[in-house]
Amino acid sequence: MIEPETRRFLLLPRVEACSSIVDAVEAVTGKPTAASNPALAWDAFRKAGHNSPLPRAGRLWAA
Repeated sequence: MIEPETRRFLLLPRVEACSSIVDAVEAVTGKPTAASNPALAWDAFRKAGHNSPLPRAGRLWAA
């Protein structure tokens, strides 16, 4: 059960497992969802100047 006051989700399993379900979790819950390792990679890519969206990886990578 998802509480209405939940603002976002953070997934902690392996990268391969998370990247395939982030969009699905966001679609079902309507909440921003990120996995810890891909979020770290996102930050590193942004700092290196790579700003292209990555499909099927959630709102974080689409920004």
